Amino acid sequence: METQIRSQILSGALEEGSSIPSMRALARMLKVSVITVQKAYENLKKDGLIESAVGRGTVVAHVDRSAVLEVKRRELEEKIEEVIDLSNACSLSLDELLSLTRLLYEDEDHER
Repeated sequence: METQIRSQILSGALEEGSSIPSMRALARMLKVSVITVQKAYENLKKDGLIESAVGRGTVVAHVDRSAVLEVKRRELEEKIEEVIDLSNACSLSLDELLSLTRLLYEDEDHER
């Protein structure tokens, strides 16, 4: 849920000032705990993606490009850490990991 909201904000699908459901309403819609939604909203607020507006509830905050890039870089770092952990579990050397990364990156370039 947090990931979906974050993606919609960063992609522009949810624009600045757009209302998002209250924690209770979203918890009911998704059939999850209010505490789960609360944690997600706290993380989104911490990242400056949503804010509470008096009389309007929770809305999408103004997101500047540098903030978007910072959030995306953090997400990328987390994914790279996961890849490193997995490569270590597979006993891949750094050179093997980099070779695989280059190969996949080049394949992706050709598909664009």
